[in-house]
Amino acid sequence: MRRGLSVEYVDGVVCVVIADVDALHELAAIVAQSNSARVYRGGDPLRSAEPFVSAARACIAVRELVPGKELEPTSILPPTAVWITADQAASELGITARAVTKRAAAGGLVAKKVAGRWWINLKETTREAA
Repeated sequence: MRRGLSVEYVDGVVCVVIADVDALHELAAIVAQSNSARVYRGGDPLRSAEPFVSAARACIAVRELVPGKELEPTSILPPTAVWITADQAASELGITARAVTKRAAAGGLVAKKVAGRWWINLKETTREAA
């Protein structure tokens, strides 16, 4: 298994592989803090910050559940799509987050549930809103 950090370019997408759990935890904290500072200063939050932090925390939780076993990197969410939270999708669609999760659970939106949280394909929300 790889150690540390590597950056790869796969099918037009930049992929960062972080094999060190402590480094991933630190990076997630930095991204969360930086995004909070943007909002505090009156800026818009980065769309990718919350999904990154949540996915990082989910990876850390999985890694801690299986101590000592080397885990192969796997893709939880397809990297070619932009994934947003149910709250963000609700804002895009003009409905409640609960309505988004109901649609996702029923198969009405392209979505995945990871670590108990719904992730919605951004293209689907823009298509639905149109």
